Amino acid sequence: MSWLSRDGWRRLLLLAAAAAAIVVVLAIGLPHLARQPGPPEPKITILEVSWHFEYLGGAPMAFGPANQSLCSECPVHLNAGATFSVSCTLTNHDTLNRTIEAITLGNGPQFYIVHTSPTLPATVLPGQNVSVTLSLRAGAGTTSGAYTLGATVETR
Repeated sequence: MSWLSRDGWRRLLLLAAAAAAIVVVLAIGLPHLARQPGPPEPKITILEVSWHFEYLGGAPMAFGPANQSLCSECPVHLNAGATFSVSCTLTNHDTLNRTIEAITLGNGPQFYIVHTSPTLPATVLPGQNVSVTLSLRAGAGTTSGAYTLGATVETR
């Protein structure tokens, strides 16, 4: 003979089922309640990259006009702290070898160059071209908004 009556067993099963349901609801819902949303990430848009060529020691216009807007990837949408790349192809229109000495970015500290390809200085033969890729990073403190980046290219 059982120590619980038929109604006692039913009550015990109902109590066990209710307890299991509570455990499942807490296991699923509690992590969602515990997560606190952080501040929204800044939304940054790079509209264009303006390249300014400084022709040092002659060679004016070897790579074209002194001011050019070159960014086939633009517009670029990203968050603060993100890295992105911009590329351009430069053609040496001169009859002599020309060298790309350095590339600097004038939007610091909000944006900065992480990597340049090819490694500089890079020599470009007459009539030849070189594809230049800059890996850039939007600094962690960069505020939301639209930006035009300014790159200076020193050439000889």
